[in-house]
Amino acid sequence: MADKVCDCLIIGGGASGLFAAASLIKESNGSKSITILESGSKTGRKLLLTGSGRCNLTNKNCNTSKYNTDDPAKLEKVLSTFTPDETIAFFEQELGVLVTQKGDLFYPSTFKSSTVTDALRLYVEDAGTDIITDANVSEIIMEGGNYHVTSSSGDVFAARKVILATGGASYPGTGSDGTGINLIRGLVSENDILPFTPALVPLTSDKKNLKQLAGVRCSCRVKVVSDGKVEASSEGEVLFTKDGGVSGICIMDVSYSALSLIDSGRNASVVLDMMLRQPQEVFELLKQYRDRFSSRKASDAFSGLINRSILEAVMTELMLDPVDPAGNIKDARLMQLANALCGWEIRITGSEGFDNAQVSAGGVMLSALNDTLSVKAAPGLYIIGEVCNVNGICGGYNLQWAWASAVAAARDIAYV
Repeated sequence: MADKVCDCLIIGGGASGLFAAASLIKESNGSKSITILESGSKTGRKLLLTGSGRCNLTNKNCNTSKYNTDDPAKLEKVLSTFTPDETIAFFEQELGVLVTQKGDLFYPSTFKSSTVTDALRLYVEDAGTDIITDANVSEIIMEGGNYHVTSSSGDVFAARKVILATGGASYPGTGSDGTGINLIRGLVSENDILPFTPALVPLTSDKKNLKQLAGVRCSCRVKVVSDGKVEASSEGEVLFTKDGGVSGICIMDVSYSALSLIDSGRNASVVLDMMLRQPQEVFELLKQYRDRFSSRKASDAFSGLINRSILEAVMTELMLDPVDPAGNIKDARLMQLANALCGWEIRITGSEGFDNAQVSAGGVMLSALNDTLSVKAAPGLYIIGEVCNVNGICGGYNLQWAWASAVAAARDIAYV
């Protein structure tokens, strides 16, 4: 068994794991012995990808409405323990990272994720924290009042407190492959663990003609619809993918809702308003262009209103020939075209999977945890970050959860 017992063992050297160590150092004035076990060759690999490599640290409008979870009240308690203002102050005053604001979003002033990973790593190293890389944990057991953690190499580490920060299942190539949750099976009831599913992920469709739009972008209002009911909505730039699906921040923000519908056996579609106008107004514009450019091919006549590729795909679906003269299109058919451009329905079949998901949904339910994110059935064991059943929309919300959940655990450990 282990020769010595540390105060806190953190399994996972990603965003939440590193921040938990940094917070514990600060809160305990460096009095707690800490060891970080990281399965990869270096810490913060997934964090480097955050915000397209720019690392959107937080959002000033952080609140529970931006998240999906099983226990919103507990989520609110944890988020209130460490606010976006406190996040900014910690990065600037403790870690030495200057923060800059763009709208509601906050980034390191370098706009590089590596600035954040380096600052966290250096901070915990300066405090004497042991960081052990290439350490794949195979078992966690409670014995003699302490937790004993065994690595696949046979090394055993003992700790009074353990924080599980192994991440979810998104971007598995970074080591965050969802298997970390298996370490706590037996310590947490199976009824309190939800399977990981992709979230913030591009969606796939079997709609004809979508592949011909690969790479095309369009500003849209987006709705997720099932059986005529709107289940979620967003707005922004939609990107049509090479695999015949849809992506973009606004799509990823509603992807959890669409995929949850499919998982429950219901149908799900995204409806794209690609004109950002009322259908009647679009009809009047189409009519005006038709009459003005009546001898032109329809795709030429209307090309000043919307991307030509999108126009041709929608017209073809409505069995309107884009090469026919615009003047041949009757008012009733123009109205159909206007309605389609303002509400193009795309049936969703699934997602592009964990490899292309920014975060995952699922994990340990918050209802199984105390407000400090310690496991109710296993005192001294804490679950933080993406291992918890919490996922937010794009815009810094998921990193704010990583920071806040890390602080909730660290503060509890620091004062015992």
